[in-house]
Amino acid sequence: MSVREKQAWFALVTTFLLWPYYFATLFAAVASRDIDGWALLTVFVWTLVIHIALLLGLAIVSARMAREDFDAPPDELERIIEARADKVCRRVLELGIAVVAIASFWVSEVARGEFAADPAGATAILMANALMVVGMAAGLIRETILIGHFRTTAAA
Repeated sequence: MSVREKQAWFALVTTFLLWPYYFATLFAAVASRDIDGWALLTVFVWTLVIHIALLLGLAIVSARMAREDFDAPPDELERIIEARADKVCRRVLELGIAVVAIASFWVSEVARGEFAADPAGATAILMANALMVVGMAAGLIRETILIGHFRTTAAA
């Protein structure tokens, strides 16, 4: 398994292990109609820091254990695989951002009705998190495509 495939696996697994806690916190705040932006930001920052530390640590340790170069330049096959995954990722981002932009009218209406104390703040938090979900979904799709291509080329 190449270093890039390991990194894709690490990104996929750690995302599914760490980020559900953040989203559970967000959904609980939305359900209770009490979004505390600073508390949510704190959970976000801690989740992000732990995620980055885990990704870097796992990548460095796995490269050292396999005696591979951590950031070797990609070979031709890896460039082709990454280009294919990036192309799909860009399409998902484009579509997702367009959907979030269109949904912004609905989100602001919901925020006015459900979060009367601070509808602008609630709208900003909900929109920022919607954009984060789009980016995360695109990233997960990219990593999944990378893994799939690496697995099928390794089997060939």
